Amino acid sequence: MPVFYFDASDENNWLIVDGLQRLSSIKKFVLDGDLRLTGLEFLTDLNGKTFDKLPRQYQRRIEECPVTVYMIKPGTPKEVKYSVFRRINTGGLMLNNQEIRNAMANSRERDLLKELANLECTKAMLGDLSTRMKDQELVLRFWAFYRFNYLDGDYKKDMASFLDKAMADIQEGDDIHHKEFKHHYSTAIQRCFQLLGENGFEKSQC
Repeated sequence: MPVFYFDASDENNWLIVDGLQRLSSIKKFVLDGDLRLTGLEFLTDLNGKTFDKLPRQYQRRIEECPVTVYMIKPGTPKEVKYSVFRRINTGGLMLNNQEIRNAMANSRERDLLKELANLECTKAMLGDLSTRMKDQELVLRFWAFYRFNYLDGDYKKDMASFLDKAMADIQEGDDIHHKEFKHHYSTAIQRCFQLLGENGFEKSQC
């Protein structure tokens, strides 16, 4: 079985960096009994069986299968975590940068970006960019340029790192910090809509 990677910087709340689909499948098959085997090429007599219906020899092989886990230890800088995640992001569908940030964030930060991306003014000006979280990345871009000096080295060097920095700023902020973000973003997008209309961010054809 391929190696699992965990962010164990919070000892009471580990985050899965790589292996979420495998762990979910194991849980649903072995513990919950919700999955059945299908498409087996050789052990065809096992097709359609749940874990508890397998012969004991196969149950034992699964239960005794060794698991290798690599952990990101407490104290690891956030920029290193993002770098590690990008390097081991080897699933069937490669995650883009915003999907990686979303995977490493808590529900509080995910809900905040989703809420702002779903504002009526945001949708009116940007259209439907919800596919692969493009709209949430644009919301995060606003906060990055609002919070940090875009003329410094971070932005000039790498946009992804610049946005990682903004995401870390949101994660480290308290409720007051989040309210400030919501206020400044909603005010900015509403004023843009009032001044420029729904086509304000479209490229000119002239």
